[in-house]
Amino acid sequence: MTQVPWKNNKELVWDITVVNTMALTNFAMSTVESGSAADAAEEKKITDIGSQLLFFPGGLETLGPWGPCATELFESVGRKMAEVTGESRASSFFEQRVSIDIQHVKKGNPVHV
Repeated sequence: MTQVPWKNNKELVWDITVVNTMALTNFAMSTVESGSAADAAEEKKITDIGSQLLFFPGGLETLGPWGPCATELFESVGRKMAEVTGESRASSFFEQRVSIDIQHVKKGNPVHV
């Protein structure tokens, strides 16, 4: 959760789920449409947590696709990072780092944020 208002004077809360694309429970839908497991993970997370917060139920897949909420969140954070640091590639670097961290977790390695 952000400590300062993110948008429209509301704090931002996020919850990221990484789903294994190759798991039996996800494999069938993943073969039909890329990113469908991430989309399903986001849909499962949408709950009414009150009008005081912005909630992003991000879904990421181990083989790469991101759900629409995760994409929006990471693009927004990346833009803010570029704005604050003055580094125009900050958003790309951030998204690459997230993708690398997913691969580390997939291999059983801890991720330090």
